[in-house]
Amino acid sequence: MTNLVTPSTAPFHENTRLDADTSRSFRLSAFWPIVALLGTLYGSLLPFSISLSAFTFDNAFGLMNIQPHSATPEDLITNIVVYIPAGLLLVLSQPRNRRNSLRTLIGCILVGGCVSLLAETLQTGIAIRVASYTDIALNLFGTAAGAGTALAVQSRAPSIVRRVRHTLNTTPMTSLGIALTIGLVVFHLAPFDFASNPAQWRTSLSNATLSLTTPDAQDVIHALWFTFLGYMMLLAALETGNTRTQSTAQAAIGGFALVVVIESLQLFSNRHAFTITDILIRTIAHLIGCIGATFIATNRTPQQWIASPRLALPTPLLVSLIAVQIVAIVFATDQIPRALHIPFETLWRGPMILAAFELTTTSVQYATLAACLTIVLRRQRVTSVWLIVALCVIACSSMATIAPYVLASSSVDLTSPVIATLAAILVAQFYPIIRPQQAPIPH
Repeated sequence: MTNLVTPSTAPFHENTRLDADTSRSFRLSAFWPIVALLGTLYGSLLPFSISLSAFTFDNAFGLMNIQPHSATPEDLITNIVVYIPAGLLLVLSQPRNRRNSLRTLIGCILVGGCVSLLAETLQTGIAIRVASYTDIALNLFGTAAGAGTALAVQSRAPSIVRRVRHTLNTTPMTSLGIALTIGLVVFHLAPFDFASNPAQWRTSLSNATLSLTTPDAQDVIHALWFTFLGYMMLLAALETGNTRTQSTAQAAIGGFALVVVIESLQLFSNRHAFTITDILIRTIAHLIGCIGATFIATNRTPQQWIASPRLALPTPLLVSLIAVQIVAIVFATDQIPRALHIPFETLWRGPMILAAFELTTTSVQYATLAACLTIVLRRQRVTSVWLIVALCVIACSSMATIAPYVLASSSVDLTSPVIATLAAILVAQFYPIIRPQQAPIPH
């Protein structure tokens, strides 16, 4: 197999200066608290059906329409949790020497309170939303909780970064493979509403499909993530020093076991249904990933792979995902996709617990994809890495979003591409801090 670029020969300890810088200070960009606050405001104003006539001088432009209201347990938890990231990021974006605990805490609470007050005031113009001083109080508590947590752990931030970086230095694919595995398990089992009585067990078992059926586009897309997992599991096995044969067997057995465990647990889930077809297509997809990684690692010893892998995008995932979606759209040319819902609107209209799980799992999946691409391309000294990573992530998320809706003659939900883009930006933000070091190729 021909090398597409010159392998890296960077010294293993090229990032020593960065370790020292990280030890002295840990600071995030101001971009992240701004994104958190704007995202919170965005979610608070969905679906943006604001009536300007609700804002008059007599009601102080909506302020007098805000009234105390009782909160359900779900509202209580939601109003606290959504403001915790804002408080956390507001603290971590400040210079370390300016983080006076009391002053910082008060400043964060004021910022969170202003955003919450603005959101509740604008909600008075949305007929289907309820503006409440109770929500403002809960938002203030959430901001304070996030800021207080950041202040409490800020002294340990450099140590945490060093530990994460050491793990990524030694076993990057293993770390990413574990993250993707957790993301897939949560995605396929959330909200973990397992049957709790005999009646529910009988209902769940009756919904199981034990015969082979034709998978739809969404089933194929979900299976392709197991292709990417197979790719990383084999490379993770190579990182431990196993031979290619041992690594292939280990990755194949591990992937099959994971597929069977996930699908077996769905047999007892109220929300999910067991299908034998899913086991088949996910196992095949996982094996394709293993074979792709084996082909990439051909003519390389495990030690050489650890030192400097070949230029290798996760080919099975990217090619299969994009090709399948393009073919699907070509065969459904009479269906024109349309964006009926703005990003995150469909999540807002559903249960908040499901929305939280979907946001988390989608972020983890695309963040691991972006990190894997970044590590491999950086090790090969490829230029325009972030452009390549961004294009791949956006292409995958967009095609995976468009095709099922085209085939179902429905509307396109742009939530996943937005989450995927933010996940790629997050990886770009943290990579300079915890990037894996590069070892020279052994001769």
